[in-house]
Amino acid sequence: MKSLSELLKTHRIPGVKEAEVRRACAEALTRVLGVPITSKQVRYTDGAISLAVPPVMKSALVIKFEEAKTLLEREGITLREIR
Repeated sequence: MKSLSELLKTHRIPGVKEAEVRRACAEALTRVLGVPITSKQVRYTDGAISLAVPPVMKSALVIKFEEAKTLLEREGITLREIR
């Protein structure tokens, strides 16, 4: 029987990478806006971020798009659009 550590080395855990990307996006967007955004409010798909926040916050993020893009690029995340 294989140990848990051996199984984790050979099998990818679904969702861990995606959760880390969502966390990094939430932290960067929180820094840009100065308003807390949780990772549960963020969805990241192929360079597009979808947010479950009020429209006013989305508008503010669109205005500060370049700043958010720069912060996310430091984390290795590509940002093309905010939805």
